[in-house]
Formats: sequence, structure tokens, C-alpha cells
Amino acid sequence: MQEQRGYRFAQKEPSAPQAEPAESELDTFVYVVSHDLKEPLLGIETYATCLLEDYGARLDESGRELLTTLLGLVADERRMIDAVHAFSTLGRTPLALEEADQMPLVSDVLDALAPELRALNVDIRVPHPLPSAYCDPRLVQGVWRNLILNAATFNDKPDKWVEIGSTRARADAGTVFYVRDNGNGIAKADWPAVFSMFTRLTRRTAGPRGVGAGLTLARRIVERHGGTLWVDSRVGEGSTFYFTLETERSR
Repeated sequence: MQEQRGYRFAQKEPSAPQAEPAESELDTFVYVVSHDLKEPLLGIETYATCLLEDYGARLDESGRELLTTLLGLVADERRMIDAVHAFSTLGRTPLALEEADQMPLVSDVLDALAPELRALNVDIRVPHPLPSAYCDPRLVQGVWRNLILNAATFNDKPDKWVEIGSTRARADAGTVFYVRDNGNGIAKADWPAVFSMFTRLTRRTAGPRGVGAGLTLARRIVERHGGTLWVDSRVGEGSTFYFTLETERSR
């Protein structure tokens, strides 16, 4: 399987017996670093919250805005640490493959994102039922979540919409799923950058925002399944993110 080729190359080297202990040490290191980095953030968040709650009335508007901004930056940093931890462990998490109906996965994601989607006033379209795919449902649900939230968030149109669908247009692949929007669009020169960790092409001043890791994690999950995730986009005309998953029949 593809995920094995990506993580067992060390077996070809003389040091192969050390691969498993090294991975265990790396897991421990990443966990400890993630935990330790969060500790000072918790302290900053606690003190800033106390200042707002207990002394906010004594501060002018500018002072309260500074503390609110500080809390937002702390939240961003925590999400970045979580993203690094998720990415570092993703490659070594065994896949629990099964034939999974994608409609319930997408429905659960839409239910979870409902408050954010309502706040963004986005129309969600699913033109036809989605087929099943051979995948790890828990991980692929994360792909749907990141793609849908990305499409809904980066949209400057007054009438925003996101379309979720599938096609069999590529004969060399399994099912091709897609998430399409009528949003900002991405210049072709920037297509590779959107899949780089912590890269954000636009910075929104209001509303929900990510840390630039969602698309990176989505692509990594799809690649672990032996699939491909890519984008087709035009500035001002929206974007379509495609990804492939195999059906059980095609294996």
C-alpha cells in the first residue's frame, strides 16, 4: 500500500532495526514539545482573560482591543501546535479501511460546521448523492471538513455558495470528489502554496480563520489513501478542490 512506501524506506538501510525506536522517540518528543509549548499559552490566556473580565471597565477601547487581539493570537498559536502534532503523527496512524458511504460523513461535517456556515451566510449545494469509497471514515471526514470550511471562509461574494459533489471523469482513478466555491479564487502561481503548512494567501480581519494547515493535512490524508488532491482555480471566479478515493470494487 502507498502509505507503507512512504514510511518504511529505512528498511533498505543498514540502520533499519533502529527505525521503530526512532519513531517512538519522535512521537514522545513531539508530544512533550506540544504539551510544553501550550503551558505558557495557557498562562497568557488566563491572565489576559482576567484582565478583560476584572479590569476591562478601567481600560479604554484601545486597551480592550489589544487584549482581545492577544487572546486571538494565543488561540492561533494553540491551533498551530495542534496542527504540527496532527501532521507529525498522521503518517504513522494505521488506516482503518472500510467501504464508507460519503453522504453521512459529509452530513456530519455540515452539522458540526452549521454555526460557522450560518454566520458566513453560505449556501451549501449537494447536486446528487455521493457514492461510497474505500477509506478510513474518521480521517476522510477531516478532509471534507477542511475543504468545506476553506471554501466557505475565503469567499468575498455577496451570494456565497459551496458545492459538494463527485465525478468519474478520470478513468485512471477511483471516484473523484470535489468541493467547489464561487469565492476569491487563487492565482495559478499560488496553487502549490495553498498546500504548504501555515501558508495563508489572504488574511481575514473578521470571522473564523484557520492557521494555514487544513489543506496540508487534507492532502496528506488523501495521499495516505493512495489518492491525489489538487486545485483548479481562477482569481475572482472561485476554486474547485478535487480528491480521489478508490472504490472497493476497483481494488
